[in-house]
Amino acid sequence: RACLELNITLEPHRQFLRKKNQAAIEEQQKEGKTLSPEEMNPEPSWVAVVAAANSLLGHQEKLSCTGIFAPTTNKYTTDVEGNPNGKPYHGDYFTFGAACSEVEVDILTGEMQTLRSDILFDVGKSINPGIDIGQIEGAFAWGIGYYLYEEPLVDAKGVDRTQGVWE
Repeated sequence: RACLELNITLEPHRQFLRKKNQAAIEEQQKEGKTLSPEEMNPEPSWVAVVAAANSLLGHQEKLSCTGIFAPTTNKYTTDVEGNPNGKPYHGDYFTFGAACSEVEVDILTGEMQTLRSDILFDVGKSINPGIDIGQIEGAFAWGIGYYLYEEPLVDAKGVDRTQGVWE
């Protein structure tokens, strides 16, 4: 949705540059110049379109948009009346992961040191791998801290009773 909104905003600038480029091509052909196939293409580059949208005084375009992915067929989605409209599973967004760590434990002092960790995570087609890697590594670091260096407290029913940072 964000890309569509941005393309709609840029379309008048793209059309203006396309006409300008076409006129330049026709002028060069009238002068008898031989043009390469790339030079014969009137389509403006992305850089040229964005520069045109940002260069007119008093007419700078807003070149930022926001898009949100909202699953529509999983078990958590509802219609406007609150009725479930999804399938009985979390079906729109699957991720799978596994991790393995080699940890050294001093049996006399209880000191632990993580020697090596391997993380395998499948996110499918990533929109931004940098963000995905940061999220995966951050979650792993949180998990290591939680299970190795903090004391997780679980009651008889298996409910986590560990106090959080802000409690």
